[in-house]
Amino acid sequence: QLAVTRFILGISMGLVLPTSVALMTELSPSSVRSRLTLLVAGTAYATGQVIVLCVGIVLMGYYGWSCERCSWWRGMLVAGVVPDVIAVLLVYVYIPESPRFMLSQGRNAEAEAVIRSIAEM
Repeated sequence: QLAVTRFILGISMGLVLPTSVALMTELSPSSVRSRLTLLVAGTAYATGQVIVLCVGIVLMGYYGWSCERCSWWRGMLVAGVVPDVIAVLLVYVYIPESPRFMLSQGRNAEAEAVIRSIAEM
């Protein structure tokens, strides 16, 4: 269980954060690019830490602070993995492919459609 969930956590962390940072860097205006990029990464990281700490406090209160029944670590692991799996699914469904990549592949109409949809948002 530990190996599987750690593997899922590692894959999801390697997919979500770099993808969102790369697209934020590519698609944001140069005047606010650095602030937006740091805001996305910093906010996601800090929010995740707070959520996992809150879940940990609840689980430690439920299972007890002693290590007689040390099952609370499983809940902490799930609290770290589940949001990342959800984030991977959201990135896959909602984040468009990079317009720059589309242009390099000759998919000009698709790239223009992605840029238009981002501008409309």
